[in-house]
Amino acid sequence: MNFNKFKVSCSNIYTLVTNALNNTPLTDLQWEEVREYLNREKPLTSNQIVKLKGYMQKDMEYDPDILSAGTKSDLLKMYSLQVYGKTSVGVSSYENMSIEKGTIAESESIQLLSLVDGIRYKKNVKKYSNRFITGIPDIVYSKRGKKVIDIKSSLDINTFLSKTDSSLPPEYVYQMLGYLELTKADYGEVCFCLVNMPPAIIEQEVRKIKAKYFLYGKSEEDTENRVTKLQNSMIFDDIPTERRVIRFRVDRDAEKMKKVYKRVVVARNWMKEFHKIHTKSK
Repeated sequence: MNFNKFKVSCSNIYTLVTNALNNTPLTDLQWEEVREYLNREKPLTSNQIVKLKGYMQKDMEYDPDILSAGTKSDLLKMYSLQVYGKTSVGVSSYENMSIEKGTIAESESIQLLSLVDGIRYKKNVKKYSNRFITGIPDIVYSKRGKKVIDIKSSLDINTFLSKTDSSLPPEYVYQMLGYLELTKADYGEVCFCLVNMPPAIIEQEVRKIKAKYFLYGKSEEDTENRVTKLQNSMIFDDIPTERRVIRFRVDRDAEKMKKVYKRVVVARNWMKEFHKIHTKSK
């Protein structure tokens, strides 16, 4: 097994760059403070001197080769898939439904976005790769400037609306940065779409409720009321289409990607060592 050629999926990039507790580099804002302290003409106050020394100490102690427990856990999953082609079994019903909807409803989300933007988007099936990362963006659009779009089909109204006044989660930022690097697109968009739950999943959940309410001895009226409420929470045709898309723009970031590539090398080395221990090879 040649782990020197191991590539990280764009969806797993953020996991890779997450640092271990008490082993984090200076942030951009902290570096700005450092530069300000070093370049100022007036003498630093005692508090500023202490702060500057703390920043310098933190920078010296930071070790990019140290992986967090969470990163190692996810690398273990990547190792299992890479070596044995197997994945974890345990997935909660909520996560399972979210994954199912995301997969089945993807084409409907693309149609919704096409309607809102007035552009006929097509699902991308091409897999992009370089020496370090790999991925299949949902949409690669090359007219009016090249852009990449990643579709997220929200599970329900509340998970969708929660994106309205929040920032884009970092795992999605890094996923998009990977797609931008691979496709050389000008910019990217992560689009959260609110589309109907696929009929197969609705029917599945209706059957569960009917079976549960039957065991509980509930009346037919109670059962039907619960089914109606469930179906209403999974259908969104009554909401204007323009209100059913929330998008976030992501621009290319060469500096972040340099750090990603360095971490891929660290991940490869970790896998080599883990493989030696696992197979008891020398």
